[in-house]
Formats: sequence, C-alpha cells, structure tokens
Amino acid sequence: NWLSRESSLVGEVAWNRRTSITKNPGALDPNVTREAWALRMVYEAKYRQILPGLDISIPVGVGHNPRGRSLVVANFNGGVEHGGDMTLGLAGAYLDRWRFGVNYTHYFGSVGTFLDASNTLSAKQALGDRDFVSLTLRTTF
Repeated sequence: NWLSRESSLVGEVAWNRRTSITKNPGALDPNVTREAWALRMVYEAKYRQILPGLDISIPVGVGHNPRGRSLVVANFNGGVEHGGDMTLGLAGAYLDRWRFGVNYTHYFGSVGTFLDASNTLSAKQALGDRDFVSLTLRTTF
C-alpha cells in the first residue's frame, strides 16, 4: 500500500448473546444487556533494512465496544460500552536476533469504576486514568 511495501491487518469481531433465563431472572445485574459486541484491529506497517540488519515496524491497534454490556463476560473487551483502547508502537529487530519495542496505550470511554455504588457492573472505563508506555527487549542465544 502507499504507507509501506509490507504490512499486515488483523481484525476480530466478537459477539455474545444471552439466549434464555430459566430460573431466578431477578438475580441478573440490571446494568447488563442481552447481547454485546466488540471489535479489535491491529495494522502494522513494516520497513525492512532501514539500516543494514535493522527492520522496523509500526503497529497501531484499536479495540472498541460499540454496543452492549455483556452478561456472559463481565470484562468483555474491557467492559466499557462505547469505549475501548488504542495502542501505537514502534518495534524493531536487529539481525533477527535482538528484538525491541516501545508501545503507548490509551484508554477511552466514559471513566468510572468497574462496579458502581450498588455493586453492579458500571460499563464505565475503569482504566481511563491508566494510560501507559511499555518497553521490551529480548534476544536469542
């Protein structure tokens, strides 16, 4: 493509639906919905031989929950309705032996605690104040 000669795009769509309740429906969390769906995608542009023996890639990832608050999996793709996360990184490999990377992750959506005051799922972004940077370095010998 026009961004790089080599790239990859990986995506996933997840959906779950509660089919029926046969006993004690009043015990359900009132903040959950019958169904929920989410998506996650990662695009990675790769640049080979930037310098002799050095390959670089730029991964960009997005996870989003467009609809629903899952009863089946409480922390389904982060658990926040209309929210998710984004990650931007820089990864490299030197002589295909040394691998390194740096990533920044940002969480978005309505910020709140995982559980609300009545001890039910809030569907808020519990990680909204926890953006972070990760560094990796590994080698083989």
